[in-house]
Amino acid sequence: VFSNRPREAEAYLAQHPHLGFRMGRLDGHYGVVCSGVPYGEPAFVQAWLTGKTNEVLSDLTKICDKLHDVSLQNLYALLRYCVNTRMQHLCQCLHPDVLAPHLQRFDEEIREKAARCTGLFPDFCEDLVEWRIRAPVRQGGGGLRSQYDVATAAYLGGILLCMPSMITITANGKVRPGMLPEMEAIMRSGSCDEGNEAIRFVGLINSNLTVGRHL
Repeated sequence: VFSNRPREAEAYLAQHPHLGFRMGRLDGHYGVVCSGVPYGEPAFVQAWLTGKTNEVLSDLTKICDKLHDVSLQNLYALLRYCVNTRMQHLCQCLHPDVLAPHLQRFDEEIREKAARCTGLFPDFCEDLVEWRIRAPVRQGGGGLRSQYDVATAAYLGGILLCMPSMITITANGKVRPGMLPEMEAIMRSGSCDEGNEAIRFVGLINSNLTVGRHL
């Protein structure tokens, strides 16, 4: 996705817009945004994520300002079901270390808005109260999960969801072609077949790919 010859890559992508990639410079650094996820030089990725976080938090402030004096119940519902999920796509696609400062900032803003909704401020900072708000509903919590806390699970879940679709899989006598057969040499042919769960990612882990090192 990212080339070490950015100017050539930028010219090529400009000539082939059907590929769906958009490459450019941000604060003087090169990168590309694909499906809402930034790739490229670390400074480009961080600058883009800062802008994205600013956008999400701006929307959060607008929602809170509009609903705070109208319906705290509706405001909390929007926080839980809509706003608090807006970083999850990035959590599935980028390593938690890359996202950490942005997720911590996001969590802090959600925390402050939740305090205004529930009237728990300033006692919201107490560990037990905050745990109760952050805990999943199945545990009697408020369901406002910390995106920083769940980022690792989301990232690994994204890998587990996507990587098996890269190579050909045989299950129940049926063959499903992979969308990136070149990965078979890395992941090992048949590693994602039923019954091979124990060796599914051995090839990937032993490779020199970034995602393999993350696993």
